[in-house]
Amino acid sequence: MKYFLRIPTYYFQKVSRSFNIFHPAFSNSQKRFFQTSIDDKEQLKNYKDLSTDDSFNSILEFYSNLFDLSKAEVPSFLPPDLLWQALTHKSYQHGKFPYNEKLSFQGCQVLKFHLALYTVSSFSIYENKDILTLKKVYDFISPQTMGVLALQYGIDKVLRWKPAYNNHKESGLLKIASESLCAIIGAIFLHKGGAVTKEFIEKKIFSQKTLNDM
Repeated sequence: MKYFLRIPTYYFQKVSRSFNIFHPAFSNSQKRFFQTSIDDKEQLKNYKDLSTDDSFNSILEFYSNLFDLSKAEVPSFLPPDLLWQALTHKSYQHGKFPYNEKLSFQGCQVLKFHLALYTVSSFSIYENKDILTLKKVYDFISPQTMGVLALQYGIDKVLRWKPAYNNHKESGLLKIASESLCAIIGAIFLHKGGAVTKEFIEKKIFSQKTLNDM
């Protein structure tokens, strides 16, 4: 009888010890779930030194063409770590580095807002009765539209992602490209403000693709 009474205490001590990182029984295999490994810390540290990355020159070239700036001006427009993050999908290195999911969401909302203003100010609902339908708006921000536009800017050459298949289109290239372009919009909005974002959207999105093309 006494044995059975001691069981709850025994298991409680075992469980408590397994979550006590200062206990000797806490092995290295358990610690890896609670802290970043030394190797990962080194990679993250090196990631911050973006100016020495071999591919950073191609990143600067892409943004230089997109922003109509010289390569030297690009890091002053957006911080280097933000330039990388906007082009990084969470599939890259299993999400080890900062990725663009939240930036993409932010940019998509900003794009929808300016799209609404653009349609109201640019079209007459009497001449174009279906121009303000929700389908038009969602078609505009779909991967089939934004993704194709992003590829025209050459974003596929600088994207950081892990395709599921050898065929990039089957792996969702249009969706990844679309999300990254929205992430760039989100990065501009958060770092430079609404006025600069509005100018970028009108110049680089609306001037290239209008609702009449849909």
